[in-house]
Amino acid sequence: MLIAMEPRVILLDEPMAGVGSADVPALTEVIRGLHRGGRTVLMVEHHMDVVLGLADRVAVMHHGELLAADSPEAVMANPTVQSAYLGTAA
Repeated sequence: MLIAMEPRVILLDEPMAGVGSADVPALTEVIRGLHRGGRTVLMVEHHMDVVLGLADRVAVMHHGELLAADSPEAVMANPTVQSAYLGTAA
């Protein structure tokens, strides 16, 4: 129904939640197609390989605080993000 309404902005809250691992690539391609079709997609997602494969920009929050907002590569290399999610900076 959402796609049929042709929105310019699509908000997705954990679209991979409850999706079987075999179906994740197909759903990822649907989301990628929406973006390529000119739509802006804002997504909250914890499935990091999906996020890193789709996102132009990533924002990381921890305990309600914004830790970083940048390209996926810059965010993953950020020592504060690494410390919050991995326990130590690499």
